[in-house]
Amino acid sequence: MYSNGYGVERDYDEAVKWYRKSAEQGNANAQYNLGYMYCNGEGVERDYSEAVKWYRKSAEQGNANAQYNLGYMYCNGEGVERDYSEAVKWYRKSAEQGNVQAKDCLRILDEKSEKKAGQVCYIQRKEVPLSHARNSCWLNENLAIKIINKN
Repeated sequence: MYSNGYGVERDYDEAVKWYRKSAEQGNANAQYNLGYMYCNGEGVERDYSEAVKWYRKSAEQGNANAQYNLGYMYCNGEGVERDYSEAVKWYRKSAEQGNVQAKDCLRILDEKSEKKAGQVCYIQRKEVPLSHARNSCWLNENLAIKIINKN
């Protein structure tokens, strides 16, 4: 409620306080939300390592969104060392639960790895102008996957 402002004034600090209480008791949704708050710096200082910690706890309990976000963190080396095999592992778990974004990531990673051995996946959080979207698969209006050369 506090993070969205439903029925109360939006207050990220208060949201983090309640998410933490619930997350520490093992609530997977609260763990995911707390990870999200750390990832985005809402109510806390942005801390990707802490985000990974909470996403992992939630993902291990089967939260598909946390599994997707954990895959994203591994794919981009945010809060963890970049590790594409770990990214694929978590994307796959999320995709098996029907997460469309995870399915798209896996499809693109599979297609590109088969065709272009010297390239890597780069997932962008921010919106990219359509003129720059060549070789991109748009997952939604704010997230694109681009394949770029390592060199």
